[in-house]
Amino acid sequence: MNTYLTGILFVLSGILLLNLAILSGINGVLWGLVLGGSIIFNLIGVVLLMRYINEKRHT
Repeated sequence: MNTYLTGILFVLSGILLLNLAILSGINGVLWGLVLGGSIIFNLIGVVLLMRYINEKRHT
């Protein structure tokens, strides 16, 4: 269950980070950093969720 919650939190924080960047109207280097961070957070979250699903399937 801990892996599941951590994965969900990573995905939600990645989405929140991207939404905050869009709403604040930043541009340039900051936009690239926020976009990269958002993608990394979402990828980590998806990997954790897939790991959780794999654990559930094998138990």
